[in-house]
Amino acid sequence: AWDLLRKWRNIDPDFAHFSFRQACGFPAHPDREKYGSWASKNNFSLVQLFPTIAKNIIHSLDLSVSSTWLGHQREFEDLDLFQFKIDSLQKKMPERILAGGYLEPRALYNSEAYDKIGNSGRESRTIHLGIDFWLPAQTPVHALFDGEVVTAVDNSGDKEYGGLVILKHKVDELVFYTLYGHLSVESATGNKVGDQLKAGGRIGLLGETYENGNWATHLHFQTMLSLLDYKDDFPGVAYFDQVEVWENICPDPNLLFRSDALAVPKGISNTSLIEYRKEHLGKSLSLQYEVPLKMVRGAGQYLIDQYGRKYLDTVNNVAHVGHEHYAVVRAGQEQMALINTNSRYLHENINAL
Repeated sequence: AWDLLRKWRNIDPDFAHFSFRQACGFPAHPDREKYGSWASKNNFSLVQLFPTIAKNIIHSLDLSVSSTWLGHQREFEDLDLFQFKIDSLQKKMPERILAGGYLEPRALYNSEAYDKIGNSGRESRTIHLGIDFWLPAQTPVHALFDGEVVTAVDNSGDKEYGGLVILKHKVDELVFYTLYGHLSVESATGNKVGDQLKAGGRIGLLGETYENGNWATHLHFQTMLSLLDYKDDFPGVAYFDQVEVWENICPDPNLLFRSDALAVPKGISNTSLIEYRKEHLGKSLSLQYEVPLKMVRGAGQYLIDQYGRKYLDTVNNVAHVGHEHYAVVRAGQEQMALINTNSRYLHENINAL
């Protein structure tokens, strides 16, 4: 009982309040509808956020758990390769900004700082709460509207924000915040708490990998209706089972831009997948578990669902080698790039096997 009370004591009172509201069928944050109404009456341009880029067209970059562009874990953890892929894609579409990610479930967050021990074992924060704009280091970032600096720090550490600035905005009785992560440390800390920034004022410059938390260069842009009890940090990624609360605390930044390319993908529900299987697949292809699982990625001993939740695989023999073992994946990719045929032809690989 004491352990439970200690856990309750560590829950932020505002977050508990928002969670209770959500459970009772109300918007988790009482100002969520007011903010949505204000945003619907205003329209902002990406050119205002990035004046030197002078682009307002988005290419939606899929970094979800099931993203084939993202590739193998070994590949997306290689920052040089990740940056190379970003740069190569940008060259193919120079007139567009690579961006996206609100409420996107991601496998990118593999630092222990994103994990906790829950009632059913280890849980990971996977649901991205902002929009990422993949732009070069030193790109200037400007304020969309008047605001007061409430946070300007070096949020150092692996997979952290690096240079971080949070602005407070007040429109009549509505108060909200905007967050700018992965800035250069010098430009972020050049702001001081209490500084007043006018719309169009420069907030900072995008930081290099060594100072932005070890990420490919980009801006993490997030809107919040509450800072909870955070001072020099704020979550940019949430646990899946809390997403309905967090999406109220952190409304979609695209409410400001209204870009179709930044809209949250709806996806296909598990129920729809099951119904289609029943109509088109034979009964011999059965599903496991009372509530069937959708698996979109494997990593070692784990299978990972579309929300980034990991399941220890004690059923399939693949786990003995490890799901998506990199040597096996590479061998398969290399051979299939040459020829993928059967045993009626001579080849030394079948003998080697």
